[in-house]
Amino acid sequence: MTLDRDTRINVFDARDDSVTALPGSNTPDLFVREDFVAFTLPEDGALDLNGDGDTLDSSVLQLYDARTRAVANTGWVTRDVRSSGGWLGFHVNEREQGRADLDGQPGEGTAFVAIDPATGAERVPGIASTGFASPERETGRFLLQQSELVLGDLNGDGDALDLVPLLYDARRNSVHAPGLASSQPLVEVGPHVGIVVDERDHGAQDLDGDGLVSSGVLFVLTGSNAVALNLGFAGSWIGGHSSHLFAARSERGEDLNGDDDHDDQVLLDWSERTPSGRNARIVVGSIDGAFGEQTLVTLLEPFQGIDANQDGDREDAVLTAYDAGGGSVRSLGLGVVAAPAPLSFFGSTAVLVSEQAQGADLNLDGDLLDQVLHTLLQRID
Repeated sequence: MTLDRDTRINVFDARDDSVTALPGSNTPDLFVREDFVAFTLPEDGALDLNGDGDTLDSSVLQLYDARTRAVANTGWVTRDVRSSGGWLGFHVNEREQGRADLDGQPGEGTAFVAIDPATGAERVPGIASTGFASPERETGRFLLQQSELVLGDLNGDGDALDLVPLLYDARRNSVHAPGLASSQPLVEVGPHVGIVVDERDHGAQDLDGDGLVSSGVLFVLTGSNAVALNLGFAGSWIGGHSSHLFAARSERGEDLNGDDDHDDQVLLDWSERTPSGRNARIVVGSIDGAFGEQTLVTLLEPFQGIDANQDGDREDAVLTAYDAGGGSVRSLGLGVVAAPAPLSFFGSTAVLVSEQAQGADLNLDGDLLDQVLHTLLQRID
């Protein structure tokens, strides 16, 4: 798909090498999923595309179906579109839409709407939402954020100051509200969701048992009914793969990685097989991709107290392979400066290795100033 000089959208179909030109705009919002292209059109004072009686709206959602090569006007004003479970979800400002009956609340607010692009079916579940609560993942549910400033006390702590996530399944038209306040992005893997609950936003309760009420505590919402499980650890969720959720757990008085101090962020692996969480015993910088049961993890040498890439110092961020099946960790010996690129369809991932971190002239140009591209095969042996 390309944009030409007049910012028209051109859709290339590899099945027959055809190109279809779609109506464009100066600032098109594009979303592509399988056979569908979602984009927006401005009314530009010409057409009332959403039926609100004016021609002033700047972004009315359109759907192009590559199977029929037809464009359908949805009539919804929106700027953010996500996909999950075959449905498209987005937020609609009631004032711009010219309707005040979409979010189930009095007055004009922001409502969540879902469309099945294959059938044109719409769901308006009456949810007042301020936005999405997690990065996009194809799990079949939309994770939404609700504001107590609009809706009142949703988590039962006696105030109306929090952000509270909600889970909506468009396929079943079902809503699950766990009643937990969280301002951090959620991490979703299959039917499980990692959520960090700030004790100060939950009625000043000591959720991790440390005698204080200042921690962000790790919770997991499990199963289709989003049952809340408190792991009892302070930390933050940083990623997930397959059936595993990964967190950076705060030591808080415990030496979890064996380096004789108590101030690290150590990798915690949660799955149904280890419902209390497994301590991976490495100080984690980030989760950078996965291959089967193995997960790429950036280990921080200064906090782990080891020379993981054997360059004579303990100052680097080093790529490691964590086996979530058995719990083992193996250094790949690469000092990295950026997270690996997403896994390509050729079964490899790319990483930039720092010559300075690696202590070697990797491209043989006589200096240690470069970042040199390395590729990893899908199977790490």
